[in-house]
Amino acid sequence: MDIANVNTLAHAIVLDLNDTLVLWITYLARLFFFASMCPSITLALGKTTAAAVIDKTSRSSANKKRRAVKKKKAAKEPQDVDNQGLDIDDVTVTADQPDSKSRRYDRQLRLWTATGQSALENAHSLVISGSATSTSILKNLVLPGIGKFTILDHSKVTPEDAGNNFFLEGPSSIGKSRAEEAVRLLGELNDGVEGVADTSNVEELLEKNPSYFTSFTIVIAHNLEPTLVDKLSTLLWSDDSHPPLVVIRSAGFLAEFYIQFSEHTSEHYVDTN
Repeated sequence: MDIANVNTLAHAIVLDLNDTLVLWITYLARLFFFASMCPSITLALGKTTAAAVIDKTSRSSANKKRRAVKKKKAAKEPQDVDNQGLDIDDVTVTADQPDSKSRRYDRQLRLWTATGQSALENAHSLVISGSATSTSILKNLVLPGIGKFTILDHSKVTPEDAGNNFFLEGPSSIGKSRAEEAVRLLGELNDGVEGVADTSNVEELLEKNPSYFTSFTIVIAHNLEPTLVDKLSTLLWSDDSHPPLVVIRSAGFLAEFYIQFSEHTSEHYVDTN
């Protein structure tokens, strides 16, 4: 294998690793949103999908029955149908047309139904860093319709950022706020999602306004300094009502993530033995 093929293979592996990491974090974030809507975490995707299929089948069967009844009624009164200039075969019952939101989110509504969509739309995610990995995670939350997201990043766009982040406008973004540029371009994916760019310093917020971090549904941090991760982790772990924390670290071929999530059940198990 020559060096050109080796480079191509290596590039493909990097892309695959990055895509896998982003998808995992996205699925975890959605799970946390849905879990917040019920007293315990329940993974019932199979049941939900089956219910959607059954519901669709039931509605189709009901429509067929209504059409049959209408045709029988029209057959008994052929004169009335003729007077209206209609053919008996044209007499059908039209179903209500779905609204714009149902058409936009049709596929995912069949998966997690209106309850899951409501959980997503009521969520407010904080992402610390406007890096390429962070914006890719947010892309997979913005498209299905997360209610609101905030990017916390005081950095400016560097040439390296402009070269690897799809949500920056290349050289024209260099020197501008990384958070503001990312929010602006992510917002173009879905006009129903609210994006906020916060250019505050993470370390200063942890010292002066720690309650800032507890007001979100979930906190996602990418390549945050270990000392700041420790402070943030301790803060969010101090109370069960605080949001879950997802910490991501990535560099080239390597990536890892950690999840901090308090127990989420309706009642605690007590061992009486």
